[in-house]
Amino acid sequence: MTRSGIGRSLFFLILTLTVGAVVWAQEAGKWNEMQLPALAKVWSLKAVAFADPSVGWAVGSINDSNYGLVLKYEDGSWKKVFTPAGTKLWVTHLVDIALSGPQDGWAVGDKYFIWSDPDRFKGFVAKLQNGRWSQGVLPGGGRNFKLEGVSIPPKNNVAWAVGGVIHEKTRHGLILQNTGSWRVVNVPDPEGSEWELKDVDCPTVERCWAVGRIINPPKGKNPLLVMSYNNGEWKREQTPMPPAEVIGSRLQCVSFAGPDIGWAGGKGIMLIYRGGKWEKDTPNNVQAGWQINGISCPRPDYCYAVGLDMDTRTPLWLERTSQGWRKVKTSFDAKINALEDVFFLKPGLGWAVGGLQVGQDYPAGAFQYVFGK
Repeated sequence: MTRSGIGRSLFFLILTLTVGAVVWAQEAGKWNEMQLPALAKVWSLKAVAFADPSVGWAVGSINDSNYGLVLKYEDGSWKKVFTPAGTKLWVTHLVDIALSGPQDGWAVGDKYFIWSDPDRFKGFVAKLQNGRWSQGVLPGGGRNFKLEGVSIPPKNNVAWAVGGVIHEKTRHGLILQNTGSWRVVNVPDPEGSEWELKDVDCPTVERCWAVGRIINPPKGKNPLLVMSYNNGEWKREQTPMPPAEVIGSRLQCVSFAGPDIGWAGGKGIMLIYRGGKWEKDTPNNVQAGWQINGISCPRPDYCYAVGLDMDTRTPLWLERTSQGWRKVKTSFDAKINALEDVFFLKPGLGWAVGGLQVGQDYPAGAFQYVFGK
């Protein structure tokens, strides 16, 4: 996911975790704990974005209260700044965020009705303007629609959001555009199949990419779905088939380092776009059970991806340099449930979010890891 911002010389890798949150950074190899607000026994962070090293935002949910959640990082600490309300029957989730500057942007997600209902899901957006958050207004997306990803092109106020919607018990991808207000963009169904979109990234205002999956594709058909926006139209792109041993393969995240080079990851698969086509760009020893949830590529020669090894239930850290991908471990891996998202302003300056568990509770915690100047 590409989100605009300005880098500095200090390097922070701050990692904040789901269902209880954590932030890490290192100085000369030393880990230091940072404080997060004590919000609840169970709460989650799903996405993070920074516009410069001193101001950042993370979004998620307070599970104990059914509220959505926005945290702000400023003056060296995190604080709760916005909690769009749920009720006893409706649960609010925020799952992605994109910034057009330190104090402006959008977050997306859904409201979920906890009992059986024909309209169980409703898309949800929250707007950040001049440092203040408020609930946004959406057009009727249809019955049971969710938003999963949002992107804002650099130096622009146009926003795109993607997700899925159910029409007459059939699931279709959903694309929204905001040029002052949100509208549904008409997109032809790929091959007439059921489908959904999970993430979107726009390296320029004229060029966007969205990824997801074809649901229950016919035998021999590719379940991986990449949609491109070019010349004012969305269309499906050709991609390699996933490995045969990967069951339920899908694309979950996408990040472009520029208009002509980018990556997409998901279950048991990593793809690269270069030379005008998509190719496999799989890390060494990739496993079918690897679930890549977030990816950030601030430069063509540097990417970072995070997720979960579902076979071993261990966190997944993947770093890509000019030498290719490598798996990374941390001393805190045993405490981490999963990693959900990652964001880099530049190589050596990044953040990630996910989740951890301590005992029977899911408490919030924070650790800062600064390694190098």
